[in-house]
Amino acid sequence: MKPKVKLKLIPEAKKAHKYWSNRFNVITIILAFCELANLFYGILPLWENVIPDHIFMKLIPLSASLSFLSRYFQQRLNDDDIDSTG
Repeated sequence: MKPKVKLKLIPEAKKAHKYWSNRFNVITIILAFCELANLFYGILPLWENVIPDHIFMKLIPLSASLSFLSRYFQQRLNDDDIDSTG
């Protein structure tokens, strides 16, 4: 019988919105939503001459890669706080 795993939040969970990795994740989600909304519903017709086709689809991997890479760098929350976990 395997022991049950208890999930716990990290001590800095209340400050998670300040991490660059989480900010890039939010950008990735917004870009994906814009691409899907434009693809299925044509929500951005006013921007169709300004924004190149599928620009959101091209920016999603960039944002996801930045999110992944930012986890490897130490992220300073305040001058006093330094979180080494990302």
